[in-house]
Amino acid sequence: MVLALMMVSSASAAWYKVTAVNGTGGVVDDFHATFTGTGGSIDNLTIITDPGTGTNATVTGGNDVDITWDAGSVAVGATLVFSFSADFGTIEGSAQWTVGGEFAGDVDILIVESPGPLPSLTQYGLIALAILIALTGLWMYRRRRATA
Repeated sequence: MVLALMMVSSASAAWYKVTAVNGTGGVVDDFHATFTGTGGSIDNLTIITDPGTGTNATVTGGNDVDITWDAGSVAVGATLVFSFSADFGTIEGSAQWTVGGEFAGDVDILIVESPGPLPSLTQYGLIALAILIALTGLWMYRRRRATA
């Protein structure tokens, strides 16, 4: 039971951080990216640096990331940074900016493998509880042997 509590996080996912700059020369409101090498397993999409307002981020088909904003809210030179997890290690991607669904320009994206998010307080709490239970059991076992 103690081992089951300690094994909380998923171990196989690789995490990536993606950076894209609006270099189109005009305001944009949509970012589209397709990644290869993920096996269709993109998950946990998280916006880190949001350059616009009214953000809506989705993953479609397991390989495509689509992020939309309110019309004209992503200024020239604004930087988008987001992260996601995928089941496989080496990925590549291509992306484009659009305005109202119309192509505005290709994006040079920077993809960096990242260590992923820190475990949540709940995970730390479960780990601490498992250690506490193990130490209490050890203490009780040693105490019982000493008095027997």
